[in-house]
Amino acid sequence: MDIARTGIILNTENYNACVAFYRDLFNLEIQFQEQRGDFQMTCFCYGGAYLLLTWQ
Repeated sequence: MDIARTGIILNTENYNACVAFYRDLFNLEIQFQEQRGDFQMTCFCYGGAYLLLTWQ
C-alpha cells in the first residue's frame, strides 16, 4: 500500500464556527470548499496532511 497523504476528518454540528476557528485562530490555509445540497466541507492544509471539516 502506498499512502500519499494522511489527514483528519471532523464531522461537526457547528460547521461555520469550526471553519472560522481553524481559519482565524490557527491561520490554516483553505485548500478547497464544497457544498452540495445540505452537505458542506472545507479542507485545510495541515502541515503535510489535511484537516477536513464536514457538516450534513
